Amino acid sequence: MIISDQDQEIIDKAIYLPLLVIVLNRDLMAVEETPFKLKSPYRLLIEETLKKVQKDLAVVKMYMRKNKIEVERLGENERGFTEYYTRSKDSEIRRAVNNDVLRNKTEKLLDEYLKS
Repeated sequence: MIISDQDQEIIDKAIYLPLLVIVLNRDLMAVEETPFKLKSPYRLLIEETLKKVQKDLAVVKMYMRKNKIEVERLGENERGFTEYYTRSKDSEIRRAVNNDVLRNKTEKLLDEYLKS
């Protein structure tokens, strides 16, 4: 079956937003451990961005519960891909996403959040 554009957008967010949370948490730890003279502006920027991402992720999870959509990360394979399993009321899809694509899209998403 075909997944609606709206559902596909939610599925993509369910993949990329958790990755962005991981990146932001790591960056927050790096700021704390790095001898910046002025840590506070960097920490606040990361914390505010993290709050926005977590808020959006909560909306995604609510939509997924309401519409019976599941996204499960199956893991990485040796060819540089991460596999995801998606189940909705209309379909079940297993797809492999290139890790470079994951990184680039996550970086683009971070850029969008930082500019908003």
